[in-house]
Amino acid sequence: MTATSQQLQEWLNAKEDEHLEFKEAKANFHFDKRDHIATHAGCSLQEIMAAFPRLTRNQIQSYLKQLRSDELIHPSGTTKSARWFPGPQPKATRKDRA
Repeated sequence: MTATSQQLQEWLNAKEDEHLEFKEAKANFHFDKRDHIATHAGCSLQEIMAAFPRLTRNQIQSYLKQLRSDELIHPSGTTKSARWFPGPQPKATRKDRA
């Protein structure tokens, strides 16, 4: 079903009842975290947890692990000092020796 912008505006202005109910989007929730990391490059786990207070540490770590395996984010540092950045892990550059 395709809705026009006018229909969408009517739905947004309407009262929720048995015929109209707004649901929370959960399927693409990891994009919110990726967007947070993109706009706050170099954020720590603690900063991400503060931005998403309804999620547990384990949930956030699970999302970070998935985003990292998809090469959408990468860490710099380890343990509590780790900072998260958008994009894949940069390749290590090696200077050629003469």
